Amino acid sequence: MSAENGLVELLDRLLAGGVVVHGDLTLAVADVDLVHLSLRTLLASAGVVLPPAPVREAHEVAPRRLDPPRINTDKEDVEKGLAGLVLVVVDILRQLMERQALRRIDAGGLTAAQTERLGQTFMALEQRMEQLREAFGFDEKETTWDRIATAS
Repeated sequence: MSAENGLVELLDRLLAGGVVVHGDLTLAVADVDLVHLSLRTLLASAGVVLPPAPVREAHEVAPRRLDPPRINTDKEDVEKGLAGLVLVVVDILRQLMERQALRRIDAGGLTAAQTERLGQTFMALEQRMEQLREAFGFDEKETTWDRIATAS
């Protein structure tokens, strides 16, 4: 058994029963710490977390489930679907980091050099994201969280 298959087997077993992951993470841009995350997350197969809806009689109306927004890859173009997912995640992180950077700048907690590095890094990130959107045939609205979260 290869190491790759062993890892897949381990992850499959963990997802089958569910596992709580706990950890800390610091997000930084241009060597400026902007966000500290303390995470406690449940990772589980969708069937473990969301059991199948109960069987109902034909005349019964099922209550509306409030499902979280979902990102779905298209089986006809998996590469584009995966790229779209990555761009959405990067866009969420970019927006969060930009807001935190602005708060730090407004509070006067950064030097002029740090502020300049942050600005240059965010501009470079936006340029690279635009290149990736063009390469995969997305417009900006297709790769932002707002569009996905409000789609029903």
